[in-house]
Amino acid sequence: MVTPTVEAKDAAITEQGSTTVMDIIPGTEYMHEKEAVDDATHDSVGHDLFPRPTADPLDPLNWTKWWKILAIYNVSMCNFWFAVSTLSLSPLFPLYMEQWDISASQVGLTVGLPILLLMVGSFLAVSTANIFGRRACFIIFGALFIVTSVWQAVAKSYGNFLAARAFVGLVSAPCEAIGVQVAADMFFLHERGIWVGVAILSTFLGTFIGPVIAGTMGERYGWPSFFWMCLGTFSFSYICLVLTFPETKYRRHAGMTAQETHAPSILSKGRPSKANFKLIQSRDPRWKMFLLRDTVMPFQICYFPIVLWTGLCLTAGAAITLVWNLIQSFAFSAPPYNMNPEQVGYLNFGMAIGLVIGTLTAGPLSDWVARKLTQRNNGIWESEMRLPAILPYAVIITIGTAIAAVGLHRQWSWAIIVVFGFGTAGMMLSSLPTIAIAYAVDCYRPVSGEIMVVGTFIKNVVGFSFSYWVPTLGLTKGFHVPILVWYAFCLLAFVLTIPLYIWGKRLRMMTSKSKVHQLEEIM
Repeated sequence: MVTPTVEAKDAAITEQGSTTVMDIIPGTEYMHEKEAVDDATHDSVGHDLFPRPTADPLDPLNWTKWWKILAIYNVSMCNFWFAVSTLSLSPLFPLYMEQWDISASQVGLTVGLPILLLMVGSFLAVSTANIFGRRACFIIFGALFIVTSVWQAVAKSYGNFLAARAFVGLVSAPCEAIGVQVAADMFFLHERGIWVGVAILSTFLGTFIGPVIAGTMGERYGWPSFFWMCLGTFSFSYICLVLTFPETKYRRHAGMTAQETHAPSILSKGRPSKANFKLIQSRDPRWKMFLLRDTVMPFQICYFPIVLWTGLCLTAGAAITLVWNLIQSFAFSAPPYNMNPEQVGYLNFGMAIGLVIGTLTAGPLSDWVARKLTQRNNGIWESEMRLPAILPYAVIITIGTAIAAVGLHRQWSWAIIVVFGFGTAGMMLSSLPTIAIAYAVDCYRPVSGEIMVVGTFIKNVVGFSFSYWVPTLGLTKGFHVPILVWYAFCLLAFVLTIPLYIWGKRLRMMTSKSKVHQLEEIM
């Protein structure tokens, strides 16, 4: 495999005095690292900074590390509880089936329907975030989530509960798209991988820790107690967000960069102002344009091969969570395991551990691989340089999936299935989407939210279909069969990484004249 290089038709580098002028396609950057920092274009260790920070201390790129971490923390905690309430009901399935006398397909809809509505909610959340700001999006959707948590806890019939589940999917939408936008608002190209990973970690960690909580509380105190607990813990996180989460949306091209004004660098010295903490930011005067853009743009970029591949990676990562959530109660409550809901919930610790390992390694590994390949490529950053980091995860996940499928079919010890099946599933969930999303945002940063909308659409349509047939297929053909069906999505994503690494730059060239890139001017 050949490392992408800069060709004459892609880039023309000419020297004008001491400044290098480049005519290059989006997703290709000249990363000139320096040993000593003497301007506003490099950080303290010499990394070239993209996007260029402005001379404004209110620019989120200039905020101190602790303000950035605080913002990510607030978003992550809210996303965690969004995911816990929405996607963690699998250990409670036997309780619902007994109380309402419903079938496996019907109980599967309590997870499948909110997944479908998450897709619709993502359109609304991205438009809200672009028009009123990221902070307003979390405040509005969070308030609705609190109401929905009460509704779920007091539901007395299957129909009423299913309606509440549909609505909670709609209002949990910020966990799917807005966290990545916040990370892109505050962090530079060379550090984006790890922070995109952190934004994703909180959501996916909720899908694994949630079943542990749900199983324990459902077994000991009844299933409504789980939603009362979600209400209390989310309310605390919501108050923290209202008080300490600043607005990160910033119109970058409204101000000159520090380099252009020859101002001293204020990198890592800025902080948000009181205006960043307004309960609801003033409506962007360009709101009609944003509304039209956010409605039309997902349909435009869904044809981009890189965006489609990212959606496939999200699907491959998230679908395994759904598969395990849908089959674990049926598989492990039956002989020879005979587990109760609380014990089934504890199995998800295996996925949680794999998720953390994947997150802590995938983002930094992709950033490190890209920097090393950039150095070998004479300082030219190609977005495809992140992709080789997928290889070790592909090998680990393939081996783990094979062991889990065979173990379920032959009824091996639950410990083997948890370590290799649940553990590698968690690693898959965080590693492949983290690298894929960071790559897509590198290529099309102005539409990072819309990329997540497309990815969410693909992922949730597939996930909703899974909720119909996975439980039935597992009960009739064996629980290893849905796992192997899921692995087909993974295998396709892994295989397509190879041509994308080789020809990804040509694909970016094909879309380089798209209006998507002009949106950088109005962000």
